[in-house]
Amino acid sequence: MNLVELIKKIALDVVEESCPTQVEVGKVIGVKPLKVLIDPKKILDEDFLTYSNMVFSEGETLILIRLKGGQKYLVLSKFKEKEEDFKGDTEKL
Repeated sequence: MNLVELIKKIALDVVEESCPTQVEVGKVIGVKPLKVLIDPKKILDEDFLTYSNMVFSEGETLILIRLKGGQKYLVLSKFKEKEEDFKGDTEKL
């Protein structure tokens, strides 16, 4: 990595860190233990999730808030999709 690329990376990291939260959508892929798929490269387990006493089912879609620092996610709500609104977009998850 050359100096210009390093400076760009540092600048992008600073901008990302300045944003205290980010809303994400995840799909439950396991319930015992709880595992949530954010994207094909990111699967969260219970160590990274904070949630109330909600009961989850495999295949449910969740609304998550990534907390500052990006290490913890707050499960805000379950998300019920209307097929006509999303036309299977969550199948990409």
